[in-house]
Amino acid sequence: MLPGECWYLRLTDPHKIDNLSDSERVNLTIDMIPNDWVREMILNSVE
Repeated sequence: MLPGECWYLRLTDPHKIDNLSDSERVNLTIDMIPNDWVREMILNSVE
């Protein structure tokens, strides 16, 4: 995850993140009801 990127995660799936660097990581999580624009962004994103 790089600065400025937006990721969609289904956190009901098993998951974990390993920070293998010496730098601390901070991630902002927003719980929202997506509108049509957000849905379109997710559907058109590159995996």
